[in-house]
Parts: sequence; structure tokens; C-alpha cells
Amino acid sequence: IDYVNRTVTRDDENLTPGAAFDNFPMYKRRRCNLDDAGNVLAYYGDRNYREDGSNGQVMVEQPPFYYRRSILLATDGKIQKERLEISDIAQTSFHLHPIFVEENMPVYFSAYQGSCYDVSENRYATNDNVTVDFNNDKLSSVADAKPLAGGSRTFTYANAQRMAANRGSRWQLTDMAFESANQMLFIIEYASLNAQVALGRGVVDLPSTSNTNNSVQTGATASLGNASGEAASSTLIIGNNTTTFNESGKRSVSYRGAENLWGNGWRFVGDITVETNGTLTDSTLAVSKTSSWVSRFGYDDNNDYIYFPAEASGATSLLPVGDYVWASSSFSELHVIYAGGASTHGDNCGLFNYAYDYGMNNSAYSKGARLMLAPTTK
Repeated sequence: IDYVNRTVTRDDENLTPGAAFDNFPMYKRRRCNLDDAGNVLAYYGDRNYREDGSNGQVMVEQPPFYYRRSILLATDGKIQKERLEISDIAQTSFHLHPIFVEENMPVYFSAYQGSCYDVSENRYATNDNVTVDFNNDKLSSVADAKPLAGGSRTFTYANAQRMAANRGSRWQLTDMAFESANQMLFIIEYASLNAQVALGRGVVDLPSTSNTNNSVQTGATASLGNASGEAASSTLIIGNNTTTFNESGKRSVSYRGAENLWGNGWRFVGDITVETNGTLTDSTLAVSKTSSWVSRFGYDDNNDYIYFPAEASGATSLLPVGDYVWASSSFSELHVIYAGGASTHGDNCGLFNYAYDYGMNNSAYSKGARLMLAPTTK
């Protein structure tokens, strides 16, 4: 990746995204049903596989992989040029990606954006008109549900964490390792950092409506299963009104089983914040203090798996990254980090679209969360 000349080149240029990558173990992701104890009950294609929550949560099984990230040129902690490699087996100077706790053990993350399972009513919320009990209700990943967000309710970082933990001891919010794993796999498969151009625009062009959870229903990509692509249509439910969208920019997109990794609502990035000194938690990586198109990522030897904006200057909606960062110029308190982008943010959205312009108690109609389960407690 050459950020100065704005190019991404894969060694084997004859490999095309999709089927050509299906034979590489780390790309053999599968949707599955998982019970709250972490047991796989069925895989996509099995007779008993369900997406409505009746057979457990709809998750994506990610096989383990190793990575090597070589910084070829950097200035003031900002990368100018780098090389990224991944491997399904351990090799010299490669590291097991930190999303995996142990070798040879997969990790499970949500196929769908987080919705609410209302324990008192024994149902998944299909509309935003749900009163959430943060101490008991569970963050979920099922089809045909309304992504849970804040706004009129205090869906803060702490409450989102609580709802994930309500599902079981090993359940948590997706974290920076989740972001990094999807980013690395996507970069190498598509030889691009711009997911909207390479795969699909996603749900990013919906009209802005104040005081409204403007995210479409989960499950539009159910028929794609483990494959990547865009849904034929997506459905927006607000109150008693239902609208179906068929055009690009208003349809859900899936990357190898994971729906709407960009667009249709922000997600909390768990277990990491922007500290008061302007760096990421437990890292020397200084974040951009300017809101604009991402031009450079920062680098920290001890956290070399992280792709995070350190500079936003002179870039565009296409190159070198094609994603936007919503930053803050100062940090008098800890700032929560969101990823992915909202349903009304257009070109700004993508796998590298971050926002950290609010403190830890922020809650908004466009901001939600996703589930993840590690094989053992991190």
C-alpha cells in the first residue's frame, strides 16, 4: 500500500475477489447458529439453520490467521508505504491476529448489527418502539430486526457492554481486533481500501430524519449466506410506516457473511478509547485531530495490527483510503470510538470510517453496536 502515490497492489494480480479466495482457509467464513454457551448448533445450509433467533444467534465463524505488517516508509509515526501479508499457518515473524485467543480456534462475531432481545416479552424487537432494560435485555444478532441505537434511550458505551454481557460470560462488543481482521482480509482480497467502490455502496444514502433511528432492518443479505455482495432490496420501518428500497446506496451489503460492516449505523469499538493525551488506549498511536478524508494511518510497534487515522489532509472520497474521520481537536475526557458510518453519510462510510468526537456517555439515533464471542475470556 503506497499512501503517497495512492496505489494498492497485490502480488498475484490474477486472483479476483470471490471464488478465487474461497480455497484460502482464513477466507472460509461461515454463518452459523450459536447458543449462549458458545456451541455451534448449525451452519448455513444445514436443515436446522435459522436466522430468526429460534436456533441461537446468527454469527460468522472466522478461522484463525497470522499476519505480518512491514512498514516500508514512515514519517513522524505516520505510514507512507507498507506491505501486508497473511497466512493460515505460523511463519517466522508472523503474529497470530489478536482477535484470536488461541491457535487453531475460530472466533465468532455477529452476522448482523446488534438488535434487542426483550427478555420480559420474550421477543426480538422489530421496531425501534421498544423499552430497553439494560440490566436484563440482550444484545442480539438475528434477521428481520431493528438495529438498536440510542437517541431517546441512553444506549451508551457502558449500557451496550452490559447488554452484550447479559447474553453470557464470553460475549462482548466487537473491538479493534474485529475491525482490523476484517480490514486485513478485505485489503488483500480486493486490493483496495475503499470498500464502497470495491464491493458495494451500502446503506448510506437514506434521507436524514431528525430524532429517528434511520437504519434498515437486518437480514436483507440472508440469501447471500457466506458470500459477499449487495442485497436486492432493504426495508426501513419507522413507526407504522414501511418503505422498501431497491436502488444502490439504500441496500445492505455483506462481506463474507457479515452484513453492513459499513453504513446503516455506527457501532461502538469495544475495549479501546481515545485517551486525554490524544492517543489510543495502551498505545503510542496519536489520532488525527482534524475531521476530513483519511490520508495516513498511524503506527505503533506494540499494536501493529491497528489501522487508525493519524492524518486527514489532502485526501479525497476515493483515495488513498476513501473514508472519512470525525475527529476532535482536543480531549479533556476519554472519547468513545465508533466505526462504519451512518445510513445518511454517503461517501464518508467504509471499513476505515471512524468517529471519536464525543465523550463516553454519548448516545444517538445513528449509533449502535455489534456482538462478538471469543473462545475463552480475553
